[in-house]
Amino acid sequence: MTLYAQFGFTKMLGLGHGLWVPLLIVVLLAIPSASGLVQSYLILWSGLIAVSLVFDGIDVWTYFTS
Repeated sequence: MTLYAQFGFTKMLGLGHGLWVPLLIVVLLAIPSASGLVQSYLILWSGLIAVSLVFDGIDVWTYFTS
């Protein structure tokens, strides 16, 4: 059962993005060996995912502390 089906549209949905953390680590480790546009893409992707994870972390934190 998905988080949405169980809890509805709440800030808890950010927990589903927890799987992005290991993926972000793998991508960050791959950046030095990449070159050119691929390296630029990985840097941009990592930055966007990191910002998204910060927002998700804030949402989940406020859900559990309120």
